[in-house]
Amino acid sequence: MFFARFPFVAQITRLFAPSERLVCYHCDERYRKSKNVDVVFQGVRRQVCCHGCAAVLQTIEQQGLVQDYLQTKQSNHVIAPAPTIYPTAVD
Repeated sequence: MFFARFPFVAQITRLFAPSERLVCYHCDERYRKSKNVDVVFQGVRRQVCCHGCAAVLQTIEQQGLVQDYLQTKQSNHVIAPAPTIYPTAVD
């Protein structure tokens, strides 16, 4: 192969290759596994997308707000029914 003689091509190819994606424990954003930040929350190692989400979890735990946080997190993951859309009258 022609490009095999150029090692930088392999480096560029790896740079743009699809990577494994994770979901942040705190904000549910998808992020590359290479950007993972680990934080211990409730004695369990959790994977988050950034140091900001790690800081939020640590603060929630330090302030004794874990139960409120988990309750809110759980209620936010419940799929709400689609809103009813009523047709509008055309004048």
